Amino acid sequence: MRTKLRILTVVLLISISVYAGIVFSEHSRNADRVYDDFYAETNFADLMATSYEVEHKDNLTSACSAIQHDRCESSLVLTGQSKTDVDWIASKFYGIEQGQVNTLWAVEGSVAPSAGEIVVDAHFALNDEINMELGDSIDIIVGEGGVQTFTVIGFANSPLELFYANPDSILPQESTYVIAYMDAEVLAETSGNDALSRNTLNIDLPGTPEFDLSNTEEIEGLELQQTKDTLEQAMNESEADGYVLDRGQLSAELLRLDKDSLSKSIPFILGILLFISGLVIAVSLDRLIRTQSREIAVLRTIGASTGDVMLGYLLVPIALGVPGVLLGILLGISSYGSSAFTAYYFSFLGIPVVSTHHYADIIATISLSALFITFLFGIRPAWRAARLQPLDILGQGSEKRPNRILTKITSSLPPGVGLGLRSTFRKPARLLATLLALSLAMVILGGNMMFMSGFTDAFSEATDDQENWEYQISALPSGLENITSWAEDNTSAFELTLVAQASIAGTTKAIDLKGNDVLSEQDDALHRLNLLEGNLPVSGQSPIQGILDEGSSELESYAIGDVITIDFEGEQHDIEVVGIARELSRSIYMHRSDVQPIVGEEANGALLVTTPGADIEDIRFSTISIVEKETMVATFEELIEQQKAIMQSIYVLGALMAIAILFNTLLINLSERDAELATLRVLGASRTRLAIILTVEHMFIG
Repeated sequence: MRTKLRILTVVLLISISVYAGIVFSEHSRNADRVYDDFYAETNFADLMATSYEVEHKDNLTSACSAIQHDRCESSLVLTGQSKTDVDWIASKFYGIEQGQVNTLWAVEGSVAPSAGEIVVDAHFALNDEINMELGDSIDIIVGEGGVQTFTVIGFANSPLELFYANPDSILPQESTYVIAYMDAEVLAETSGNDALSRNTLNIDLPGTPEFDLSNTEEIEGLELQQTKDTLEQAMNESEADGYVLDRGQLSAELLRLDKDSLSKSIPFILGILLFISGLVIAVSLDRLIRTQSREIAVLRTIGASTGDVMLGYLLVPIALGVPGVLLGILLGISSYGSSAFTAYYFSFLGIPVVSTHHYADIIATISLSALFITFLFGIRPAWRAARLQPLDILGQGSEKRPNRILTKITSSLPPGVGLGLRSTFRKPARLLATLLALSLAMVILGGNMMFMSGFTDAFSEATDDQENWEYQISALPSGLENITSWAEDNTSAFELTLVAQASIAGTTKAIDLKGNDVLSEQDDALHRLNLLEGNLPVSGQSPIQGILDEGSSELESYAIGDVITIDFEGEQHDIEVVGIARELSRSIYMHRSDVQPIVGEEANGALLVTTPGADIEDIRFSTISIVEKETMVATFEELIEQQKAIMQSIYVLGALMAIAILFNTLLINLSERDAELATLRVLGASRTRLAIILTVEHMFIG
C-alpha cells in the first residue's frame, strides 16, 4: 500500500509540474492574443492625435489629408464629474462620431447613444460596489455646461481604457472613476462648446504598422515615426497645435507590458517544479533499490548482466513519467487549465477575453522536458542498482552503526527526540536531496509571499504615509479663486499645486511635472518627499532644479547633477536633477514658481485638510475632480487583495509540492522501519512515543 502511495505521489508531482507549465506558458502566449484579438475586434487606432485646445472639426480633420490612411475620425474628449448615487466622481467623457475606429465593445445594452443618452464603461458600471442597471440616470458636469442628466443605455469596454484609471493615477479606479461615451455633438453642446468642436483624431492606417515598444531600446516604429511627424506638422500648419501618439504610448499597450513579468518568471518556476519532481523520483528510486536489493542480488546470481539490471531500472522513471505527463496535459487543456487561468487573470483587469488557444509546441516542449528530467534523475539510482554485487547484499548482517558524534550529542535528549534525530541523519544523501527539494518548494511559496510583502510596503508608503492631505483637487484656473477663498475659512492646511505632463526631449516617454509650494522631507509638507539622495531644489535657479523619481533615474540612467531636457507643448526646457526620490509615478518635483513659466498657468489644483464641519461639496462645481485620501487608500488595499488573489495560484503550487515531498518522505521512513517500529512496540513503546520520533524527523526537515 505504501509503495503504491509513493508511486502515486511521484506521478502527481509530475502531473502538477506539467499542468503548471502548460497553464503558465499558454497563458503567457494567450495574454498577447487577448490584446491582439480585442484590438482586432475594436479596430484599435494606429495613431491618436490630440490638439492642445478644442478646435473646429474641419480645422482638425484637415490634417488627415497629409498622410495615407484608411479612416480618420474626429472625437471630443473632456474631463468632468459624474454623480450616480450620492458622491460626485472624477470622470472622462468621449464624444464619438461613427465609432469605426476605437470601436466600443458592447457588454450590455446599446453602444449608439443619441441626445440625452450615455454609455458607461463596464469597468465602473459592473463593479461590485456600483452595479448600475440599464435605464439608470447619471448627472454630469463637464466644461461650462452645468449639471446635465443622461439616461444609461449601455455598458461597454473601449480599447483606449483597458487600464481603468485617471491619467495621473497608477492604481486602478474601477469604483472611483467614471468613463462614459456619448455622441460627439451632444458632448460638445453639453460642455458649452460649439456642436462641431473636436480635439482628437482616431486614425486607422493601412495594414498594421510596427510601433516603438517602450520596454526596448530598439526603435521598432521608424516608418511610423515619419508618419507621426508629418501629421504633427500638418496640425501645426492648420493652427491646431497638438501631439501624436501611437499604440505603444497608449495605456492599453502599456498595460500589455505588465504580463512580461509573468512571462519571465515562467521558465524559473517550471524549472523548479521539474527539478523537484526529479529529486523526488531519485529519492523514491533509491528507496526502491534498497527494498529490492536482495532480488537484484538473486538476479545477478542467476546470470542477469549489469546492462539488464540497469535497463530495467531506467524504465521506472519513464513508466512513472508517461502517465504523469499525460494527466498533466489533460488537466492543462481542460476547462480548469490555461483558458480558466487566462479568464481569471484578465477578470481582475476587466478586459474581455475574446478567445483562448492551445499550442502544440508548448505542450510538446513541456512534456518532453518533464520526461527528460525524470529520466535524467533516474540514471544514478539505476547505475547503483546495476553495480550491486550479490556478496555485498547477501552477506549483510547488520545495519550501519549511527555516527558516534551524533549519538553523543543526542544522548542527553529525551529518548524519543534523540532517536528521531539519529534516524533523520541515517541516510545523509537522501536527507540532503529531500531538504533541497523542500527548499525549492519554499522558494516558490515564500518568494512570492516576500514579493507581495515588499509590494504592499512600497505602495503603502507612497499612498498613505507620504500624503498628509485630506483632499486632492484638480481645477481649471477659472475655479481656483473660488477654491482659494473658500479655503481661507474652511481648511487647516492648504497648498496650491501645478501639474502638467511633458515628455523627455527626443523620446516619446512621458513624465509629470509637479509643482508644489512646499518641498520637504518632513511632515510639514502636505506631500512628504521620500528623498533617497541629493538635496531639495532651490527656487529661481537656472537651469530649474528638480527632484526626479527613482524609477526614471534607474531606467534612463540619470544621476545627481544631470540636466534633463523636457518637451512641453513643442517647447523645450532644461531641468537640473538635484535629488532622487521614491515616488510611484514618473515625475519631477519642483517649486510651483519654477513650473509656472513652463506651463503658462499659476496653478491647476490644490492639496488641503478641512476643518471640522467644513463641507468639500461647497466647491464641487469649481473643480474638475476631488480625490479623498481615504478613498485612494481603500482603492490601493483593493488592488493588493486582487494581486494576492492572482498570486494564490503560485502559493498553491508551492504548498502542494511541499506537502507531497513531506508525505513521500514519511512513507519512505515508515516502509524502511517497519521492523524497528514493531520491535519498539513489543518492548513497550507507546504509539505516542513512536509518533514523537516520526514528528521530530519531519519537524527537523521542515
